[in-house]
Amino acid sequence: MDRAVLPQLVQAPPAYGLPISESPVAAKMAAYLRLTKTPHTTIWECTYKSSTGFVPFIRWPDGRIQRESNAFIALLEKDAGLDRNLDPEALESGRSLASLVERTCFDACLHDRFTLRDGWLHQKAVTAKAMARYLPSIAIPFVLFCVRRTQSRRAAQQTMAIPEAGHIASSALIQATSSRLVGQSFLCGNRPSTVDCAIWPYLLHIAITPNATPPRDAVRSDTRLVEWIERVADFTGFEIGVKWKGAA
Repeated sequence: MDRAVLPQLVQAPPAYGLPISESPVAAKMAAYLRLTKTPHTTIWECTYKSSTGFVPFIRWPDGRIQRESNAFIALLEKDAGLDRNLDPEALESGRSLASLVERTCFDACLHDRFTLRDGWLHQKAVTAKAMARYLPSIAIPFVLFCVRRTQSRRAAQQTMAIPEAGHIASSALIQATSSRLVGQSFLCGNRPSTVDCAIWPYLLHIAITPNATPPRDAVRSDTRLVEWIERVADFTGFEIGVKWKGAA
């Protein structure tokens, strides 16, 4: 198929040795595209380099830009049918859980990487390396300051306004995710669904966080979740390696 007529997934580059984008939203779309074997191309861009001023997004062959991941997946689901014939109640409860994970756990991850001193020591190097691909060196310190402030403020305005409470809420959602896997291989049954696509990148990114935090330790210490993360990676074809996991 002519690459010019394929949808393009424009996303932030990978980090921390993972093959998926540093943006869990982008990784969610990439996982769905792979699980449904939807032909597409991938472009790596950072927000400050993107022609649209943001990433991730889908650029359709006719030039249309689609940013909202759930709308994009819903559009493809009409034909791809990843959720077809799965239990409707399981899908409904799974989507509700995914919505909470995407909001609550992502804020916790941002806080742990950008606000906490130990987290920023690692994240600063990762962000600076990505910036060096697109920005002159003289601009990087200022942009680093702006990025850290923006991400910290985002987390603090929502879930992580009270960090201890935010960590408790995130850890509870991680446990709820694990509980759904009792007796089944995936979150809505014995095959992957859009719910797995949505939650998987968030928990993987939490697990790879270098500094020890309650959410990270909750994922790493849960054998059922570790095996599920690897199982989804196998189904999507992402080689995630072993450095991300281990005892808390």
